Amino acid sequence: MHTAGPDPSNRWLACLLALFAFFAELCLIPGTLNAQQPEILPVSQVNPGMQGYAYTIFAGDQIEKFDLEVLGVLENFLGPKQSIILVQLKGPKVEHTGVVAGMSGSPVYLEGKLAGALSLKLGVFTKEPIAGVTPIQDVLHPPPSSIAEVPMPQFGVASETFASAGLPSGSALEPIETPLVFSGFEPATLQLFAKQIQGYGLVAAQGGTTAPSPQDAQLVAGDMAGMVLVQGDASINSACTVTAVEGDRVFLCGHPFLNLGDVQLPMARSHVVMTLSSDLASTKIVNVAGSIGTITSDHLTAVTGRLGPPPAMIPLDLSLRASNSEKKLHFEIVDHPKLT
Repeated sequence: MHTAGPDPSNRWLACLLALFAFFAELCLIPGTLNAQQPEILPVSQVNPGMQGYAYTIFAGDQIEKFDLEVLGVLENFLGPKQSIILVQLKGPKVEHTGVVAGMSGSPVYLEGKLAGALSLKLGVFTKEPIAGVTPIQDVLHPPPSSIAEVPMPQFGVASETFASAGLPSGSALEPIETPLVFSGFEPATLQLFAKQIQGYGLVAAQGGTTAPSPQDAQLVAGDMAGMVLVQGDASINSACTVTAVEGDRVFLCGHPFLNLGDVQLPMARSHVVMTLSSDLASTKIVNVAGSIGTITSDHLTAVTGRLGPPPAMIPLDLSLRASNSEKKLHFEIVDHPKLT
């Protein structure tokens, strides 16, 4: 008796179903299809003369690479077991702009491994762009001393002499300024409060807003994001560079925004329009896009957040009456005891 073999079409169908099930299972495992996380280079393995590179955005959403060289490691610079890597930036763009406000958080790679985040700049006029790098261990895992909440006043770094690096006597490192982006404000208003804002390590910058997009939350290292303080008919947002993204966790800035400690503040995507070069202080001009999650901590060595729904804000409605006209404005402001 002749027995019919399996139908070849059924075998193909079974293979296709198995393949579909395999990929469906992969999609259910977070990060399986994502790019592999880079290797980490501990600060203990960093030596003077090492060549590396960093990523940041100068215009548009194009992440660009620039070179750098390690000048040395400043042990215990920020505190016990909190060192800083001193580097010299190289390349036509960074040699033209110097260290740019908004560049803090730019991921730094040495020997192809993630070594840290740009966070500090030399606070004197120098021919070469010199920067400080927060070691990556302190960005991803802030030291215990930086976990405790500290008061809001300006974060300062004590003056230091870097004779071994060939820098001028009295040179000091200070945090790279964070652009505080104002949209819907008169230029005269910004000028009126610019000095007070600068006292907190921020630079008042006029910017715009763009419509939210589903792509806003698709962050990678080198993109820009920040805190939402006010949104609506006028907005105020900070803007830093993203150092790393691990699952839904985002690490940026490489230094504090206002040293607020553990927080629940909205996080928004930022898009760079251009980089304004200046001998005094170069800065990124940005548009702020949609909210993409929650800033969860603001500590000495990093600002961190989580992608997802943003926290609630406080609604504020204003009615302005003048002669025969009336203007109604709607805002939402951040809900935090030290800010509101």
